[in-house]
Amino acid sequence: GLGVVAMKMLDDIGELRSESGRIAVAVLIAQDLAVVPMLIVATSLGGEGEIGWVGLAVKIAAAVAVLAGLLWYLGRRPKLKPSFAPAVEDNVEMLALGSLGFCFAAAAISGFIGLSPAYGAFIAGLVVGASTLRSPVIHVVEPIQSILLVVFFLSIGLLIDIRYIVENWVLVAVASFVVIVAKTVWNVLLIRLAGLKHTTAMEAGLAMAQIGEFSFVLAAAAFASGAIGLDVYRLALAVTAVSLLVSPAWMIVMRQIEGEARFGYAEFRQALAELYEDQVETVEDVGQWIRVRLRA
Repeated sequence: GLGVVAMKMLDDIGELRSESGRIAVAVLIAQDLAVVPMLIVATSLGGEGEIGWVGLAVKIAAAVAVLAGLLWYLGRRPKLKPSFAPAVEDNVEMLALGSLGFCFAAAAISGFIGLSPAYGAFIAGLVVGASTLRSPVIHVVEPIQSILLVVFFLSIGLLIDIRYIVENWVLVAVASFVVIVAKTVWNVLLIRLAGLKHTTAMEAGLAMAQIGEFSFVLAAAAFASGAIGLDVYRLALAVTAVSLLVSPAWMIVMRQIEGEARFGYAEFRQALAELYEDQVETVEDVGQWIRVRLRA
């Protein structure tokens, strides 16, 4: 999850470590956490029988409680130090196999008990990330991560139905445009309501304009359980893919428009100040001075 495209865009423009970058990453983490109950709901809506809302609520509550408890526990203590850490921290092979084995085991257990494999893998990542093995594991897993990322997007490309997009290009285009614009507007608005400045809100909001990669997982889970039909599934894949593809261009264009608008306004104020500097004290007085002149 964690907005691979968004983080890459922020990194490319040098804003990943800035205030807007930190806000975007924090929101993306929150989105990934929200996927947990969404996955459970998506996989529970399928089937022919009645939906067991009580069992579903209990399952969601348990998953959220485990995640919240783990975050609270890991946040209140120093790094976890496994007893076997000194024996494996310099062993590249053991680190790679051990971390992947732990991740797959957690995913298998999570799927077996009726949650989601992605939930278990996320929990495993939190545990490893909060341990003293975090730094060596990151260096070992990075090449594997790159391969898995390529495979992930390759699999998404194989799932995209080009014929469906061609036959329904108006629907896909309109849905994608509405999603991107709506997400941008809401992101900027909510960040501004949080009290942050306009520039920060624009940078963070534009970076998060696309639909997250976890949407592919949600759509696949819903389709596999029968919660959504084939057409809705193909539309969800198409819109998500289009939003990911055009989000870098969207961010560049909107930043350029925003920059030009701000530059033009600033230049206009400066030009007025220089033109009437002997007749008015501040630029804000220009309007009043012009109205007086017009009346004369």
